[in-house]
Amino acid sequence: MDQSSITSGSAFKTSIIVATAFLAAIGLLTYLLVDDVRTALQAELDDQLLDEQRFIEEILDDTDENNDVSVTQVINDVISPSPSHQSLIGLFDQTGTRIAGNVRELPEFVGWGLVDEGTNLDGEPHAHRVHVQRYKNFTTVVGQELTQIDSTLRLILRIIIVVCLATTAVAFAIGYFLSRKTFLKLLTMEGILARTSHGEVGLSLPISTANDQVDRISRQMNAHLDRLTILIETVRSTGAAIAHELKTPLTRSSLAVQNARTALQQGNDVEPLLTLALEEHERLAWTFETILHIARIENHSGGYEPVAISLSELASETVEDFEPIAHENAQFLAVRSDTSHGHVVLGDRLMIRQLLVNLVQNALSHCPRGTRITVSATTTNEHPTLSVCDDGPGVPASLRPEIFEPFVRAEGKAKGDGVGLGLALVRAIAERHGAVCTVEDALPGSCFKVVFPRKGGGKRSAPLNHHNTTN
Repeated sequence: MDQSSITSGSAFKTSIIVATAFLAAIGLLTYLLVDDVRTALQAELDDQLLDEQRFIEEILDDTDENNDVSVTQVINDVISPSPSHQSLIGLFDQTGTRIAGNVRELPEFVGWGLVDEGTNLDGEPHAHRVHVQRYKNFTTVVGQELTQIDSTLRLILRIIIVVCLATTAVAFAIGYFLSRKTFLKLLTMEGILARTSHGEVGLSLPISTANDQVDRISRQMNAHLDRLTILIETVRSTGAAIAHELKTPLTRSSLAVQNARTALQQGNDVEPLLTLALEEHERLAWTFETILHIARIENHSGGYEPVAISLSELASETVEDFEPIAHENAQFLAVRSDTSHGHVVLGDRLMIRQLLVNLVQNALSHCPRGTRITVSATTTNEHPTLSVCDDGPGVPASLRPEIFEPFVRAEGKAKGDGVGLGLALVRAIAERHGAVCTVEDALPGSCFKVVFPRKGGGKRSAPLNHHNTTN
């Protein structure tokens, strides 16, 4: 796995941006916090020093001014528990001579200031915060080393640095983990798509329970892969079916030509044999033209200007045209429609007529003598519907899911030798108009229905060529 592919992921980059913004914010907050803490600690220290100075003033008030020994003893008792370099207490007379305390020299200022008193282990002087004040005939000095404030601030800074480093490390780890997780999903997606591009079908992308963006994209891609699988399998099965269907007429045509050559050599009449060969070639041409016609409709190649079509009138016209054929086959063909309603749809009249013609011819071809066939134009739930129902043998349940596929034919066809393209053309025309075609059990017989959308109509394009196509 390429490490750069993970670190270049959006999740890892986002973690870097977030960590950088977090560190910048923490840096600003630290600056403000340290300043506030320093101010608060110094204010607390100042209060402590003022308390000590008031304590010294009370000692001076309670002691005889000429009794320096007593004052010195009290001050030395106060500073003895604390190391000399931490706390400073000094008492000076009017001449600046030290009377008591651990301050070596009288500061040159009165009020608040800094004094270096003593040294640390590195030989550096200790900085003290001191307050100098004159009281009666004395000058008092109190101070406290600033090391405690600096130590507290350094401790705060260390804690903040540790927290920042830990937070940054966690952010990078989370970003790396998420980026790696996404990268693995994309790697799997790449592999699936590569296998699909080489012709492997039935593949799908794994979807986790996280339902993140990659999972949502994978779900959409799975839908596309499913459709692609159906298309590939349809192309394969259609190709095999075409090859199978073309084999019979080609074989018949070849035999007819061979027999015609033999008859010609023997001086016999060859016209019937040549006529048979020509009929088989015409059947081949018709099959190819029907396949191309279905493909043009399914691909929306060309188009039409949708017009209002009365399904009632179309049903009546079609039944009238096929009544002689039904009578000749001893079948009963009838129309059932409310002509006052019309059941109007928007679409291409020639295509919808072709659809209805194919359904009627399909019923006439598959039903035995004495069968009643009814063509209906109705409207159900505002959906105009064309239906062709019969009380014949019906369509086997196992065949219904694929009855509208190309080259699918019912067993035991009564008459004719169609190749199974009529219902495929019905479905193509129906889908072009946004309609849905189904087949149901009529008990007895079958019922083919085409349900149009409420407002009807398909997509506009240039006019298509129309021709008669049946099973």
